[in-house]
Parts: sequence; C-alpha cells; structure tokens
Amino acid sequence: FICTFGVIIMNPVRMIIASALSFIIFNIVFYSYGIFRWYHSLNILEIIFYMNVIGLVRYFTVCGYLETTETLSRYSTILERLSFTDELTQINNRNALRRDWNTFSEKVYSVMMLDIDDFKDYNDTYGHLVGDMVIKETARLLAEQFGPECCYRIGGDEFLVISEEVDEAFTEKIRALRRFASEIKDDKCDLKVSYSIGVLRAYCIEPAYMRTLLKEADDVLYEVKEQGKNNFKYVVKKDV
Repeated sequence: FICTFGVIIMNPVRMIIASALSFIIFNIVFYSYGIFRWYHSLNILEIIFYMNVIGLVRYFTVCGYLETTETLSRYSTILERLSFTDELTQINNRNALRRDWNTFSEKVYSVMMLDIDDFKDYNDTYGHLVGDMVIKETARLLAEQFGPECCYRIGGDEFLVISEEVDEAFTEKIRALRRFASEIKDDKCDLKVSYSIGVLRAYCIEPAYMRTLLKEADDVLYEVKEQGKNNFKYVVKKDV
C-alpha cells in the first residue's frame, strides 16, 4: 500500500515500476508466510489497478492545473505590461502614474513637464512616421537620462518625469537631453528637435499633494512657452 499510494505523486513510468514492485513484494511476503492464495494475488492486482487509475487522474489533473496556472500568470504579466506601458514609446503611461501615485510621499522630488516644440510641424512636413519617430526618440532619451521608472508619456507629445534627483545633477541631465534631441535626424535631414521644459523641485507631503506639484510644474512649462520655447526653467519651492 505504501508503494501504491506513492504513485499519486509520480509520473506514469514510475507508477508502472512501483506497481510491479509492490505486486511482487506482496506475493513474496505471502509465499514466505505460507499463506499464498491466487485470490490474494488477484485482490492485490485489483487494488493496484484502481490506485493506478486514481494516481493517473491526479497526475494529469495536477499537470493540467500547473500548466493552466503558468499560462494565466504569463497572460497576466502581458496584460499588466500592456495596461501600464505606452504602446508607442514603451515607457510608463497614465495608468502607470495612477499605479505609482501612492508612492509619492514625504520626499523631495523634481517634477518635470516636457513638450516637444512645434510637434505638429513634424507630422505636417515629414509625415506621421517621422512624428512617431520623434516621440519614440524623446522617450528613449528621457529613459536613458532619468531612468524608465521615472518617465511617463501623459499625452501626444507631452511627457512627465518624477525623480528624487535634484539641483545640478538634474539640470545637467536636462542639458544633455536637449543636446541629444538636437541631433535627432531621419534619413533625409536633421530635424532640429527642441523641447520646452518646466521643472518644479518641491517636498511632497502626501500622494494627494502631487497633483498640486504637477499643476505648478505645468505652470512653469507654460512660462517657458510664453518666453519663446526651446528652453527650460527649474523652480525650487520655498518649503524645500
């Protein structure tokens, strides 16, 4: 019975081997005690047969369950990635910002709003493929400079960066970002891509306060646009 019950955790090949061994062992024991009868052997064979059926059912049921669980886990991962990742740029989207919202608390952040200057002109002059390329290159540069976990695409040509990095280190990355953007080109010509960037450095008291910081960073961006675009402004709140 020990051998027979053991087959429920074995594969079919081991099941056959264990069944044969248990059948032989039972018969040897009966012979050694001189109590062997053919119906004993048949009863043992019948028990082993039914236990094997149970074992096989359980084996394939467990295999099916594990396979289904693995498949569901894989699809869940894919769906999560699609839900929180911008399809065009492969960086975080608005859903990801909502997911991360509760993590923005009791820290000093540099909140950066970025617009691609005169983006409509790229679509009108060169076509939407070039426009998409400019957006993708912008996302790539942002991810390289600030880390993909900090970057979000929140609109057509609008991007957001929320980083704990501040002051000169952050502004130096902005300068590098603008420099690399000016080198973006397609097969025909240099596109001379430029950005308007507004940055607010502030202490986020609680997650809900991040809405205020986003609004104020957007106001800084608007000031940059009003002053002629292709520039950035870094504002530090007094409470920092």
